[in-house]
Amino acid sequence: MARPPHPLALFSLLPYGENERAKRAVAHPDNSHHVSTLPDGTQALDVGFHTRGKSSITLVTLGRGVEADIYIEGPSISNAQCPFEMDLDTGVVMFCDRSHGCTTQVSGENATRLEYGRTWKVLVQKELNTIIGMSGERRDLVQFELKWHHGPTQTTEAIKITTPCPVV
Repeated sequence: MARPPHPLALFSLLPYGENERAKRAVAHPDNSHHVSTLPDGTQALDVGFHTRGKSSITLVTLGRGVEADIYIEGPSISNAQCPFEMDLDTGVVMFCDRSHGCTTQVSGENATRLEYGRTWKVLVQKELNTIIGMSGERRDLVQFELKWHHGPTQTTEAIKITTPCPVV
């Protein structure tokens, strides 16, 4: 049954192009509670406040272990490959590489690639770092495109409003 993106979803992960491994992730039974159908009929994985990960700043972690919120199959995928985290000071979403071999990358127009020697974390937002890939020599065995449901300003405001204040 077609289900529209969750009202609290910030973005959805669409299989990039004809990437079969990403399509298998969307179809995997362990991910069924994240699946929505976009207006064009494409199935995708929702990420947002309704998918909060294991820490207060994590929206979701992709990987193949018990630490993962979205299951990605394959022996070259780390247990906790890459989380999407909120930066509570700025209200933005950061994409992080937590793999052992630094096997995660961003691409697309206006991409700021993850590089050795820098923090393995990069800002993702509408029209910036819109394609994520993981595993393989070119880090493209599994690729998703980020389909944002709001612009950067709306996303920042939503993060600041939805994030609970610390108890003093």
